[in-house]
Amino acid sequence: MKNKSCFINLIAGNPDIFSIEHRIFNSATILVSITAFITIIYNYILNNNIYQTIASLICGILFLFCYIYSLKMNKIDILIIPTVIIFHTTLIVSLIFTNGIHGSVPYFFFLLITFTSIFIKKIFKFYLLFILVSICTIIVLDYFYNFLFIKYDNKIQEYYDIGISLIICLSINGIITNFIYREYCKEKILNDEILKQTKQDKELIEQTLKEIRILRGLLPICSNCKKIRDTTGSWSQIEEYILKHSEAQFTHGICPDCIKKLYPEIACTDK
Repeated sequence: MKNKSCFINLIAGNPDIFSIEHRIFNSATILVSITAFITIIYNYILNNNIYQTIASLICGILFLFCYIYSLKMNKIDILIIPTVIIFHTTLIVSLIFTNGIHGSVPYFFFLLITFTSIFIKKIFKFYLLFILVSICTIIVLDYFYNFLFIKYDNKIQEYYDIGISLIICLSINGIITNFIYREYCKEKILNDEILKQTKQDKELIEQTLKEIRILRGLLPICSNCKKIRDTTGSWSQIEEYILKHSEAQFTHGICPDCIKKLYPEIACTDK
């Protein structure tokens, strides 16, 4: 388990240095980059057209660069929007070279949606609408102008391309979702511990302030023996009460008036 955690920290970044959102970004970019390079390999094996390979190569290099830059510079804000735009554009262009909606590329839009839902939360609803509009546009073009899209050479090529792409996209989405859930659980446990400690500190402060208010307020004191009555109704010696409700310490001595009263011979000698 420890080795697994070390491996995740090596890939996603040290949790002591990187925020949870930053670690998710690192994980997502390296997974998408790996996915792109995998598609290059099976494009070569399946003898898919060169345009698919170029699109995968651009996507793989882009996300690998973002991953390395994120780790080195510890910055992701300037990367998110350009990454999303290029990723989206690459998918749209790839649809043309993989028989439109009948090919493998539509499955990769799930990765795009997962990626954008994490990192552009504020405008995700609007961007999701834009994604849907772009996909609907491709569907319309595919229906009325099917000749614009490059088809597969044969059914076997199409079958393997779609099958492998579906498996890869489901796996990557599952890994990203699992990682986010794990990080969320860690963050929740940490927040719960902080909340618990905060409540304990608050109770201690309130108790301290309460004791301070008692010492500053009116103290019921016996006019004869000078005992003090506390909030429970018990009477205590003034020394005992002050020791209990403050940090003061007593040291004993005797004042001049008491010396004259108790030890007049000493008082006369001093004169």
